[in-house]
Amino acid sequence: MRRVGLRSWDMAGNGLLQQGTEQLGITLAELGALRHLGMAGVCLRDRGAQVLGAALRLATEMEHLDLKDNMLSVDGVARLCPSLPRGLRFLDLSQNTLAAQGTAALAAALPLLEALQVLCVAECRIGSEGAGMLARALPPRLERLDVHGNDLGPDGAFCLCDSMVLLGALQDVDLGGNQLNDTGALVLAAALSSLPSITALRIASNGIGLLGVQALAGTMPAAVSLQVVDVAENPLDDAGASALFEILPQLPMLRWLNLSGTGFGPGGGTCLLEMLDVLALGGLEYLDVSYNRLGHGWLDIMREAVACKSGRPCDIRCNVTL
Repeated sequence: MRRVGLRSWDMAGNGLLQQGTEQLGITLAELGALRHLGMAGVCLRDRGAQVLGAALRLATEMEHLDLKDNMLSVDGVARLCPSLPRGLRFLDLSQNTLAAQGTAALAAALPLLEALQVLCVAECRIGSEGAGMLARALPPRLERLDVHGNDLGPDGAFCLCDSMVLLGALQDVDLGGNQLNDTGALVLAAALSSLPSITALRIASNGIGLLGVQALAGTMPAAVSLQVVDVAENPLDDAGASALFEILPQLPMLRWLNLSGTGFGPGGGTCLLEMLDVLALGGLEYLDVSYNRLGHGWLDIMREAVACKSGRPCDIRCNVTL
C-alpha cells in the first residue's frame, strides 16, 4: 500500500535488522510528502545510512531528521550527508562517529541547508580540527547548536565562537563537556557581548575555574535575553561562584540556573542567598545547587527566600555533601 500522504513517522528505539533496513529504503521512497522522520536509536549502522541516503534524495519536503545514536561510522556519515534534504530545519546526528572526515562531509552539506535552525552533533568525536570545519559552514538561520562532549578544547571554542557571533538568530548553545578550561572561557566571554539574542548557555563540565568565570561574569550581562545558564561541574569554588552570583540580577530573563557540583560552600551560598531576592522577583523557576559544600538547612532557607519574594514555587535542588 502506498502511503504518500504520511507527514510524520517516528520509529525511535526500534532496532532494524538487515531485512528491516532494506525494507525501510523501499518504504521511505514512497513517502514523498514526509516532513518529520524520527529514527533515534534504531541501529541503522553504515548500511542503513546508505539505504537512507538513497531514499532521502526523494524526500523533498522533509524538515525534521533525527538520527541520534545509530552506530554510524565516519563512512556512514560521509555517505549520508550529500543526500540531506535541503529544506531541513532540524538535524540530529548526536552519538554517531563523525571525527574529522565525517565532520568534513557534514560541513560540505551544510551550506545547502539554508533553512536549518537546529543542529545537534553532541558526542560525535569532532575535536578541534572538526570544530574549525564546522564553524566555517554553520547556516545563517541557525537558532540552536549542540556540540556537547566533543573534546573541542580552547582552539575549537575559538573557531566556533568566531562564527557564532555572525549568527543573528542563534539562541541556544551547548558547549558542555569540551575541555574549554579558562582559556576557552575567555574566548566565549569575548563572544557573549556580540550575542544579545542568546537565551540558553550550557557550558557544564569544562574545567572552568576562577579566571574563566570572572571573564564570563564580565560580559554575560550583555546577553540580556539569557533564560538558561548551566555551569554545572566546573570548579568555581566560593570565589568563582560569588563572581557569577553577583551579576545574576543583571539577567532579567533568567529562569533556569544549574550550579550543581561547582564546589562552593557557605561563603558562596551566602552570596547567592543575597541575590535570590532579585532572582525570585524576576521569575526564577529552577535552581540546582546540589553536590556542593552546603550544609544542612540551606534548602529550606533558599526556598523560603524565593517564596517570600515571588509568592510562586521554584524547583530548588539542594543536598548535603561530605
